[in-house]
Amino acid sequence: MTTNLPSPKPAYKLVPPTIEPPKRGSRWTDAHTDFVIHKLGKNEPPSEIVKTLVQKYGCSWGESEQFVSKVAIQHSDKIKRKQRPLILLITLGTLLGAFALMAYSGMRMSDGYVTRTLLEMFGTGFLMLLGGLYGVYDLMAGMAKR
Repeated sequence: MTTNLPSPKPAYKLVPPTIEPPKRGSRWTDAHTDFVIHKLGKNEPPSEIVKTLVQKYGCSWGESEQFVSKVAIQHSDKIKRKQRPLILLITLGTLLGAFALMAYSGMRMSDGYVTRTLLEMFGTGFLMLLGGLYGVYDLMAGMAKR
């Protein structure tokens, strides 16, 4: 049984701003800045963003590279905010792995079976737990600064 439903549209697709390329000595526009912030927030390599700016707007590579670096420094808070979901996912994965390592090695050692490997597993799990908790703290502190 087939239905004639229309195919779903993509949720959101960022198109580079359709504006005139910056002239020599002129400033980049807010649309360029927003485009770079969005791409850096999605963890796209800066070289790819520079390549897009060069291809779409005909700017020199060096000028575009300086602009991307300047935006990355000036708007680091906005970029970090856009990267939060990925950081949260990595942090939760680290915490899960820490609990798994500590639980497994703790259960084996509670049976009286203590080896160097189990101690290393427990130590690694403990350090992962500390790192994951620091990640959660860092995320919460960043959200509180808003």
